[in-house]
Amino acid sequence: MDPLTIGIAIAGAKKLVETCSDIKDLSGSLEHLFSASEAKPKKKELSHNQKVLQERTGEEGTDDDTSFSSVAADILAQKANEVALTNLSYEIDRKWGSGTFDLIKDERAKRIKKAKANKIAAAEREDELMDKIIYWLIESCKLIAVIVVFAVAGYYVWQSRCTSGSC
Repeated sequence: MDPLTIGIAIAGAKKLVETCSDIKDLSGSLEHLFSASEAKPKKKELSHNQKVLQERTGEEGTDDDTSFSSVAADILAQKANEVALTNLSYEIDRKWGSGTFDLIKDERAKRIKKAKANKIAAAEREDELMDKIIYWLIESCKLIAVIVVFAVAGYYVWQSRCTSGSC
């Protein structure tokens, strides 16, 4: 998760909470926020805090995700984002009633779970269809092989009758 992206998404969502009249107006901003929170981190340039931490711990120039300064910067950014997200949830709950933010998160989790289940079901149906297609291709090849065997056998029978003079 990129702390800058999440911070921007939180700030945008907080601003929208102040100005929007309907929760629908806020939904796009919340989706961007949640997807940014769940996104895998990308390699990025060091922030000012990370540079200061590297200087103070003597880890300058290291690009190791397991270094103390890198771990500390990630934890501090995560904590700052959690505080900002909590503040956003308070603002949403204040404007639309207590528990609204939790309802939004729960409903989103349900929909994601349903979408994953639908995707798995579609993949299973596709696998079943492919199995049927492969089965019928194999059976068709068997039928063609039987027809070819009978045709070759019939040709040899006909050939042997013609060579014996009874054509």
